[in-house]
Amino acid sequence: MEPDKVITDIAERLDTWCKEYQATLEAGNLVAQAKVLQRGAEIAKELERIKAEGLAAMTATLVRQDWRSGVERSENLIRALVLGSILSDALSDTLMDTEGHNTIVTQMNAIVDALDAMAAGGRLVLIPLLDHPNAGVRAAAGAYLITLIPDRVLPILRQVEESEHANSAHYTAYWARRRWELDGK
Repeated sequence: MEPDKVITDIAERLDTWCKEYQATLEAGNLVAQAKVLQRGAEIAKELERIKAEGLAAMTATLVRQDWRSGVERSENLIRALVLGSILSDALSDTLMDTEGHNTIVTQMNAIVDALDAMAAGGRLVLIPLLDHPNAGVRAAAGAYLITLIPDRVLPILRQVEESEHANSAHYTAYWARRRWELDGK
């Protein structure tokens, strides 16, 4: 299964778990609460494992030196950025793991720096991510591209702001657009 699908699946299971736990609290059933808490701990442990594996994969992609070509390295860096975007959003939105989110975002910034150092255009290879099905990936790509192609990025960031509410994708889109406006465009 693709990493983004695994992360999304766990996030959905965690959302379902929250609803189940709330129902057991309202019912006052201590036995059911204990069972639901055990399942929640297993889901959280699985997401922690995925966080560690995702961070390791992103780091390995950054430090690897034996790429056959610049195109191969660029493609792998882009995949690592997509993974990071989805993982950081899940950590923030589902587990409220700010430290984990920030660690992943730091790696994403390093990936973009590596793309910039590679060749002419650098981060412009992220343009296809503006059409990614995941709103968080679109917002992250927009945040990295806004100063280079604002006419293309601003409508995408506005669309993410309008379609997403009170989650990482929304905040990333909002703050990228707002920072661009405050910096004087």
